[in-house]
Amino acid sequence: MMTAAEALQRWREAHGRSAANENTIPSPAPAGEGQGEGKSRIFWVALGPLQVPVPHPGQLHFHDLHHVMTGYAPDVIGEIEISAFELRTGVKTPMVFFLCIAGIALGLLIAPRRTWRAWKRGSGRRNLYGQKWSDVQHWPLSDLRSFTGI
Repeated sequence: MMTAAEALQRWREAHGRSAANENTIPSPAPAGEGQGEGKSRIFWVALGPLQVPVPHPGQLHFHDLHHVMTGYAPDVIGEIEISAFELRTGVKTPMVFFLCIAGIALGLLIAPRRTWRAWKRGSGRRNLYGQKWSDVQHWPLSDLRSFTGI
């Protein structure tokens, strides 16, 4: 049975994403803030021809697993759908909340029906935010689906 870590690795390979921290740049942050050991990271979001730097919330493994489970593509529309799904299922950090709001706002402009469908799909479901990756990575994919209701 395929584990969450194996499914994530396969998905990333299939979509040309080899590591959780790709396209990230270390940047200084005060001790106790950011992603462990006083460092935060930046990742780049493609908005058409523009590349926009965004603080990395350190939850990319869970975000990508949401793509795996929902089937939403890692393109602009798929990110909009994931934003709606994740916000509906409850986010745990201000940065993820902000990213979801931004995605939904864009979605309401360019793909309102798909954004609404993804929002409705999240009703009564759970996401993986707040879980420990050290535990989740060993879960069979079927357990992830049971936990999230997807």
